[in-house]
Amino acid sequence: MANWQRNHVTLSTGQHVRYSLKQRPGSAVYFTHFAGPDGKRLERSTGATKKPDAVGAAHRIILEEYRQVAPSAETVPWEVGVEKLVEALTADGKRPKTIAGYVETLDKLVAMFPRAKGPADVTDRMAGDFKVKYAATKFVRKRNLGEGEEAPAYRRQAKSLDSRIRTLKAVFTWFKTLRLVDANPFAGVTGPELDRHEVRYVRPGDVTDFFGWLDARWPGWAMPGLFFTVKAMTACRLDDLCHLRSDQLQDGRLVFPADVTKNRSERYAPLPTDVYADLCAYAGRTFLWEKYPAELIAANQKLGVPTHRQNPEFAPRRLYAWVVQTMPRDEHETGRDRSSHDCRRAAFTRAAEKDVHPKRAAAAFDVTPETMLKYYTATEKKKTADEVLGGLADDLRPNRPDKPG
Repeated sequence: MANWQRNHVTLSTGQHVRYSLKQRPGSAVYFTHFAGPDGKRLERSTGATKKPDAVGAAHRIILEEYRQVAPSAETVPWEVGVEKLVEALTADGKRPKTIAGYVETLDKLVAMFPRAKGPADVTDRMAGDFKVKYAATKFVRKRNLGEGEEAPAYRRQAKSLDSRIRTLKAVFTWFKTLRLVDANPFAGVTGPELDRHEVRYVRPGDVTDFFGWLDARWPGWAMPGLFFTVKAMTACRLDDLCHLRSDQLQDGRLVFPADVTKNRSERYAPLPTDVYADLCAYAGRTFLWEKYPAELIAANQKLGVPTHRQNPEFAPRRLYAWVVQTMPRDEHETGRDRSSHDCRRAAFTRAAEKDVHPKRAAAAFDVTPETMLKYYTATEKKKTADEVLGGLADDLRPNRPDKPG
């Protein structure tokens, strides 16, 4: 950490406001510390990496804080802007995954408009152009290509574009709060029209068919069936399930602490005695599923699948990727469009069919009541359609003339 440099700013009243400049470990940017109008100590980023520039920025920041001058947007490069954004999001309690998503989306904008050197250079026109250009850009999923192989390109989905626009609106709202821009260039950019799909109705038979495919795909390997049994019976999110630690097995249930759940609330998921016993027997020293890499290598060797590139070390993110990659294989072999999230959808659907109160179901599944009501509405619509159209089938069937013999 650099030494503190004592300086002061003189206000119009003659008052001297002392401040100091310092750099944080690992950061080239100078921060200024001073006492605000209410006497409380404040820390502000100057956005400057050189001390002479930091002195001028510190004077302006203090004068703005004491309302001696009107606030104005700072002209800073992307590197500094991103650093300030990450600091603000971290201070606001955003999780690393959320922050990474903000930065990743911002990187798309920066790459698309290389002449914009910082947040203040982004105009309303650029924001509008981003929508058009991103929608027209195709992408590829497959990264590791064989010799002479060309990866197929796919069009961007409207939902993906909508997510990018909403994220950039949020990013530039933060930039405005940080006084890096005077206005949000994405404020007037509307998202694409999205189809209003009903939530997916999952039949009990859909889940049964999937477990049949698992047994056929991995004969003699119990872990995949146990993994998806837990997912089906707890309706937990895939990321939560992959990150399960062995100490989350407590008194016949899985306990999800508030700091690991998406909605930041502690959740309990009771399990049948036999399933809980199987998990206790399988659990590793730290992570519940940490034995699976070696088992996957052995299972693939039996299938004649090359295993020389498989990592024998456990990591939750690799388990997550393996599950995600397994689902397209199921679709390719069976022709059924399924995802791991169907286990969660199935639980929502069964709760709706059993008329469990939406608020109680929402608390159990760690979702909002609004999300649960979508499943209740979809279940009711399906039930109504079956009753009405099924009851009128004979009346609605057209009387067709007999075919000539």
